[in-house]
Amino acid sequence: MMNKLALSALCLGALFQTNCVVEGEGSFDVSWELTPGCPAGASIEINAAQVGANTPFVDIYSCSDVGAGFATRLPLGDYNVWVNVVDASGGLFAQSELIPASIDFDGDLIQIDLPTFSVNDGFFGFTWTVNDGAGPTTCDDVFADTVSIEATMVNSTSAIRVGLFTCADGQAVTDPLAVGEYEIFMDILQGQDLLGSSIKRTEIIEWGNQLKDIGNFDFLFQ
Repeated sequence: MMNKLALSALCLGALFQTNCVVEGEGSFDVSWELTPGCPAGASIEINAAQVGANTPFVDIYSCSDVGAGFATRLPLGDYNVWVNVVDASGGLFAQSELIPASIDFDGDLIQIDLPTFSVNDGFFGFTWTVNDGAGPTTCDDVFADTVSIEATMVNSTSAIRVGLFTCADGQAVTDPLAVGEYEIFMDILQGQDLLGSSIKRTEIIEWGNQLKDIGNFDFLFQ
């Protein structure tokens, strides 16, 4: 096995060569844990996408609640690695967090332990701003100290508060929500007193562990 310094020296020594290609391959040893467990008929796809490439390398395994598998014979380089939980037709049940990793040397076997993730629940990520009609202002200027976000699953009648946040933070992620379609709105508060509410919007969590960016909510004070 040749290390990077030796390979670099060979490349530098090739004075009349316009480029120097370093060949080799390695593998990722990937482990995962699902909650509450594998959906019926599901499979695990281990994805290893080389940075800058459009299509990942994919290795398929039977689904297990706690499992491991390999992404093998990969070219040297930098990757994002994740697993998909899919049905028989390739439809997505859930997706793990993406983990950056590198294969630097021929024969590398890199261990990747993915954080535990849910196949049933996802999250909404969002931001908020405060506006006094003339332009952006601050939470202090309108005497607001917190904001809350509430979500009602479509065809349900009960709204669920899925987060209470410091107004000055300006961004947050909800508590876990079951996969599905929701009507969402935000309130801006001073203590327990309601200062204002956003317009309702409809958003969807499409698969387990999805972090869905639903954009900005603007509170207008005039």
